[in-house]
Amino acid sequence: MRRVRSATRAIAAAAGGVLVAAVVAGCAGYSANVTNRTTRTVYAAVFERSASGAMKLLATEAVGPDSDETVGPVSTPADSQAVLIVDVTPSPRQIRWIVLRQGTTRYEVTQINDMPAAPIQVRETD
Repeated sequence: MRRVRSATRAIAAAAGGVLVAAVVAGCAGYSANVTNRTTRTVYAAVFERSASGAMKLLATEAVGPDSDETVGPVSTPADSQAVLIVDVTPSPRQIRWIVLRQGTTRYEVTQINDMPAAPIQVRETD
């Protein structure tokens, strides 16, 4: 009886490992390294955008002037996208999202001019 229980536990553990592997295989991993070259704090957030367009917040970071932070890593289901939004307020006013590629992608945030309330721009870097 003891051997049967041990064998049952071993099979259950193996089946659980297969299930975890199957779930992980259906997900993709993303992160964004954001470098802030402005004079003010910016807020970077990664959302999951589903096929229906619904947005779900996955990770967020405040990035101070002349510093960098990594947002993520996060995972999304295969039928969803990971999108990055960067703005100067925690609640984005100008919703412009960047679809992330798998892995870590680097971005640089700059101001369009030196005015304190100047708009920001986000560009991918190497």
